[in-house]
Amino acid sequence: MVNLPKRAMGTWLILLIFIVLFACKEEVAPPIERIRAIKAITVTERAAVINRNFPGAVEAVDKSSLSFEISGNGKLNLQLEPHQILD
Repeated sequence: MVNLPKRAMGTWLILLIFIVLFACKEEVAPPIERIRAIKAITVTERAAVINRNFPGAVEAVDKSSLSFEISGNGKLNLQLEPHQILD
């Protein structure tokens, strides 16, 4: 065997370990780029507005009965039709 100083022998040993470790490293394949399918639609303006009718009745959750007192002894006689709005 060759007569080398201990320091040179340690350097060669460390160099040999690095060479062996990096030589055994497996190559990593680059990731495969996947092409994803998309659902494409063309947005157009509609000619008519769609009206949706749902049969049913709507009723309020809370009800409030209102009453008024009129001062004096006169009578109020109103002739009202159903759903008539007073101005």
